[in-house]
Amino acid sequence: MTQWLDQFTGQVYQVSEPQSKAVREGVAQSLAQRLSAGNIHEKANAVAEYWHAYYERVFPLRFGRQRLKSGFTVGEELKYASSQDALSFPDGARWRESFLDEMNFPPVLPAETQPLGAELPVLLAPDHHLITAALLNICLRRMGVDEDLVNQARLGALLHELIDLVPIRNLLEPYPVAFALAQYLKGESSSCPEALNRYQDLIDAVHTGDAVQLQNGYSLAIVGLAAQRIKQYVFETPGLAEIRGASALLDKVVLDAAEAISKTLGRECVLQQVASTLIFLAPEAGDRAEHLKRQFYETTLSAFCAAAAVEIPLNQLLSRYPETMREFLKAMDADRYRAEQAIWECLPFEARCAFCRKRPANALAKVAGGSALICSPCERKREAGGYEQRTEAGLRLLTDAGLTPQQIGVRDPKKAFAGTLDELVPETGEAEPKKQVAFIYGDGSNFGQITKNLTSLALSLQWTRRAELTTRAAVALALSRSMAYALQKVQLPRLPCEVLVIGGDDFSLFTWSRLALRFCEQFVRLTDTEFKKGDPKRCIVGETPICFGVGCLISDEKAPAYRVVEFTESQLLKFAKRGVPEHKQGTIAFLYTTNADQIPGDYERHLATNYKRKAYLDKDRADASPVYLTLQPLTAHELEHYLNCAEEIMQNDLLGSLQRLAEPFVRQPVMAALLHYVYQNARLEKNQDANTLFTSLQQLGWFPIRKSKRITIDSKSAQEHFFAPILDILEITKSLR
Repeated sequence: MTQWLDQFTGQVYQVSEPQSKAVREGVAQSLAQRLSAGNIHEKANAVAEYWHAYYERVFPLRFGRQRLKSGFTVGEELKYASSQDALSFPDGARWRESFLDEMNFPPVLPAETQPLGAELPVLLAPDHHLITAALLNICLRRMGVDEDLVNQARLGALLHELIDLVPIRNLLEPYPVAFALAQYLKGESSSCPEALNRYQDLIDAVHTGDAVQLQNGYSLAIVGLAAQRIKQYVFETPGLAEIRGASALLDKVVLDAAEAISKTLGRECVLQQVASTLIFLAPEAGDRAEHLKRQFYETTLSAFCAAAAVEIPLNQLLSRYPETMREFLKAMDADRYRAEQAIWECLPFEARCAFCRKRPANALAKVAGGSALICSPCERKREAGGYEQRTEAGLRLLTDAGLTPQQIGVRDPKKAFAGTLDELVPETGEAEPKKQVAFIYGDGSNFGQITKNLTSLALSLQWTRRAELTTRAAVALALSRSMAYALQKVQLPRLPCEVLVIGGDDFSLFTWSRLALRFCEQFVRLTDTEFKKGDPKRCIVGETPICFGVGCLISDEKAPAYRVVEFTESQLLKFAKRGVPEHKQGTIAFLYTTNADQIPGDYERHLATNYKRKAYLDKDRADASPVYLTLQPLTAHELEHYLNCAEEIMQNDLLGSLQRLAEPFVRQPVMAALLHYVYQNARLEKNQDANTLFTSLQQLGWFPIRKSKRITIDSKSAQEHFFAPILDILEITKSLR
């Protein structure tokens, strides 16, 4: 029986010997199929790429993709068997062959070599192989070792724990140094390959992670690039094509740089490649940071970035990893502070760009109904956000969800993706005064604390990929499930959402308002499932919850994009995260507005004015008690109950009745509103059909009023207060119109 400890949740997983053998043999067969052609550098890159892709089969660990009768998909918790405070894989478990491979199980393959002093295995095979190969690769290059010998060392390090399997032995036989190195690292041989004998201390140190074994002074460089003030660059224009294009350009810079590094150094040297951030290892710092910045500015023309290259001793990286990364991040911060942005001057006699309204125009762009003057940065954004590029991004999202445009009912798959925000809203046949669009922004809570507690490069790689893939999976499945709810009677002309960013610990998207809150509920439910704690004593952050805060603003399609994004990130997301310490799970905050004029300038004042009343309700108090008309921030479980109630209200065409019931809570004293609620309920009590509204509300357990201990809009600590959350259910119901 093999055990593996998920340090990010404290959960232990058990893999039986037959299961472990099946996984290893499957990996060996897959690698043999990938390495049939190419030179040794290309083969080593192919193995490294395989290990990176292997993470897509492992993460997320706790949920999979279940197909519904309607053809849509939903995220469902995987059914592990519980055994002695551990989760084990059921007999006959089928292993994933790809990302979110339905309800198949992740092929967990712990590394045979683990950190010194580890109670249980914490590293996976991809972690160990990739980092061992990367450090060996870079240090040998720094020492001036021949290219062919470096590539043989890479190949041996990338495959060494599988050398006992026939397909891998056959692959390595043409490369004697790689074969001998793999045997040495595996323990099948006690002697290091002769060609690498002088670097035995290096090989032993990077393999075991023990810096004490180093006898020579090896050094390497950590190089990074990160886009800054992303919101300012992406949302400076309101058009969806430019917004999508700006996001695509930031991704392109990182992708192009990563591909160049793979070709020159090796794929395993790229440690992080997500969310407009690139981190990799290099033999020396040189002018790599300046080169990355030059590429960044040449691609985006107007965005802002920070880049740094820090040379560090290998023994410091191995023995004092947190200190090393703090040094690197400090260098990134220093570059950010002294960086100078390009200044665009528009002279009085120059025409301004019709899109950003800031820079001088220098070209004509085709727009609906004619042409418009445009500047170079906006022109590049529009080109990058063209239909083909949006289609590629949209299809990738649907593929993750296990869907096609035809399966979700799109009439013309060739025009399945929106070009403007109003195109996100399908024609429903209902009398809607405006097209309501939602912007959703989610960000990891306490993810920074995990980063601070990481103890090795290998564990950092595992966390980076897990956070990225969990977010990606939860976004795709939450979208599919929300569409299944919202599109039962709607024919879609195109996909009703536009995903802008899916990063390592955050995401942002525009979507049709009817999908928005169900998406939030599903996303938070899935991420809560993934990061559910096992034994907190074994967790890298103890009792601290690892989850997401999500902010959602619903407004009309003409609301300025920058205003919507700014408010969602700075106010709603911040408000949502206030609930994490109390609820110990992900939380959601939302606001429904009909247009941009209703987006409050002072959110705290808005909450205090509209969601808080006072009444003489407590016999033990001489003064009036506060009564809160909202429970926000909500957990996924709470929001699910609200949504189910709101759907009943909409199905029974009772939104008007709900509005009339809620109005006294806003305009009258609380006691008068409660009296009105009780009177209306009693008046309709004998008529079951007419009393459907009150039946639905009472199932929530909060109406007409209830005293409970929880945080409030003006207090972060949970205390006993009165709640009558009528405005929550009203706003949620309105969002479903």
